Amino acid sequence: MSRRSGLVAAALIVAAGAAIAAESERAGLGHEATAEELSAAGYTVFPDGRGLPQGRGTAREGKAVYQQFCAACHGRNAEGDEAAAA
Repeated sequence: MSRRSGLVAAALIVAAGAAIAAESERAGLGHEATAEELSAAGYTVFPDGRGLPQGRGTAREGKAVYQQFCAACHGRNAEGDEAAAA
């Protein structure tokens, strides 16, 4: 990728981020979670895996956990078209 292409890509990413932030603010979304909200969620899992419960599992077992704890906001199949779309 040329330097110019890289700069254009970076500018587009920044513009898209600003547009998303503005839309989230307009819709009343996107506040920092409070300690109470985090407690109500039960646990927080980070992208690097921190926060996962100890133990092992299978994809089939994980699907059941996802359906119980995640699908309400992220969609039944992680498509995000249910509560997240609202």
